[in-house]
Amino acid sequence: MIKDMDVRCFYSPSLSIAITGGTGFIGRHFQQLSNDFTRINFGNLPPHTCIIHCAAKVEYNHTCLTENAAIDYFVFEQCKSKNHSILYCSTNNVYPMAQQCGTHTATTATEPYSLSKINGEILLRDSYRIPYGIIRIGDVFGKGQKHGNFFKALETSIAQQKPISLYGAGLKIRNYIWVNELTQSMLYLAQKLQRGDL
Repeated sequence: MIKDMDVRCFYSPSLSIAITGGTGFIGRHFQQLSNDFTRINFGNLPPHTCIIHCAAKVEYNHTCLTENAAIDYFVFEQCKSKNHSILYCSTNNVYPMAQQCGTHTATTATEPYSLSKINGEILLRDSYRIPYGIIRIGDVFGKGQKHGNFFKALETSIAQQKPISLYGAGLKIRNYIWVNELTQSMLYLAQKLQRGDL
């Protein structure tokens, strides 16, 4: 087992919930749901904590495969040894170009990041006997977002009073979710997981 790894973990004693990847866009917004989130070494979390696992390298090269595998393995092993439950944050990119997807829709990876998330889902589902849920997060928007070319283009077109440009063939349909609604949903699912209702 990997002895220690910085997964940017933040813990709320009042919620008994920790989030990995807490310095990222979603993680920072999730921490706003309670005023007692503090940074903590992941290995020092109290037993039976509910983990929202967002930590991952979001890169589109092959190194993210091995790095995300190591991150997931570390987190899953800690969850097993400390009796944590886990809400695994995956991506809607496991459904490339697909519409009307359901939980039984076949997953496909067209790039390394998606493959790392598919592998993480399979590892958690098939190799660990811990309470878990998987959430496949779509396109997120909100205050402080540093990515998302669509919103940058939209802001520019409004500011310059010009039509928005279409890039590529325009085949991918996106459904955006506001980060505050996403984090509220994540909290709801984590609390259901804590109660054994998920």
